[in-house]
Amino acid sequence: MKWAAEREDNRDQDALVMCQRKAIMPRRVKIVCASDVLAGEAAFASLGELEIVPPDRVTADSLRDADVLIVRSTVRVDEELLAGTRVVFVGTATAGFDHLDVAFLRRRAIRWAAARGCNREAVADYVVAACLQSGIAWGARPGRGGAAGSAIRC
Repeated sequence: MKWAAEREDNRDQDALVMCQRKAIMPRRVKIVCASDVLAGEAAFASLGELEIVPPDRVTADSLRDADVLIVRSTVRVDEELLAGTRVVFVGTATAGFDHLDVAFLRRRAIRWAAARGCNREAVADYVVAACLQSGIAWGARPGRGGAAGSAIRC
């Protein structure tokens, strides 16, 4: 490669690495994303060939030529779903992962990731709102009954 010998900075090195990657993986990565994944198209469209599929239509057939699967907890990911596919990565856009057969994924050397902690602020908001609502339901009124915060306890 003529240009490789004339490298002047790291940008050329990065370009060489990208060329090497393309030589190893000449086709684009195929990503199947369940349609209930919020902003799935915006998040994954630039990373490969993206197919958005309704959760009830994520089947072994729809995954035959997929490399990556992105789901929510509405899709059970197990041997039955992935049998005969070339899926090498499963991502779940949920904090939990009980819908993933992790033992099966490990046996097949399929990497996976969950969005742990993704909703921690929403959960905190809910707990605070529930505590406040409970206090109101019990007749407690902030600002009465002594020191701040003494009227409502969670």
